Order: sequence, then structure tokens, then C-alpha cells
Amino acid sequence: MEEQMDEKIGRLLRMDAPAERDPWFRISLIERRERMRYQRRQQKLLGVALLIALFIVLPLMLRPTLFSMELLRSSLIALFALALIAAAVRAVHGLRQALRWLRGV
Repeated sequence: MEEQMDEKIGRLLRMDAPAERDPWFRISLIERRERMRYQRRQQKLLGVALLIALFIVLPLMLRPTLFSMELLRSSLIALFALALIAAAVRAVHGLRQALRWLRGV
């Protein structure tokens, strides 16, 4: 009789317990965060591409007579330098993230 009462009390307590964690909710949350990160990266990339295009086209629009091999060469050198700087910044960011992952932080 006492065992039946214990089982009944245990069943009633389990019924009132909080729900277990929902793995699908966690997966959808991670998916949403990754999608937002991807969209932010794409927006940054588009902004940088527009700035570079503006950097190259604006001098040509202001003074079309300046278009020469010297201007083209200097524009390409500047574009290459910007690409190198962007790659270095991105590499440092990736290195920091990898070190954080290795440390388990």
C-alpha cells in the first residue's frame, strides 16, 4: 500500500516537472544566429565593394582626361593594398577566434 502511494506521489511530481529542453529550438536558434552573421558579412562585403568601385570611378568621372596608364596603375596598386589590408585584418580575426576555440573560452 505504501509503495502504491509512493508511486502515485512520484507520478504526480513528474507531471508537474518542467519540460525537457527542446533540441529543435536550440538548432533553430543557432541557425538563425548563423544566418544573421552571414547577412552581416554580405552587407559588409557589398559596402566595401561599393567603396572600392567609388574609389576607382570617382577620379575618372571628375577628370576624364586624367585617364592614363599611370592612373590605372596607381588605382590598381591602391586596390591591391586595400585587399591586402582587408585580408590581414580578417586573418587576425580568424586567428583570435581559433585561439579562443583552442583555449575553450
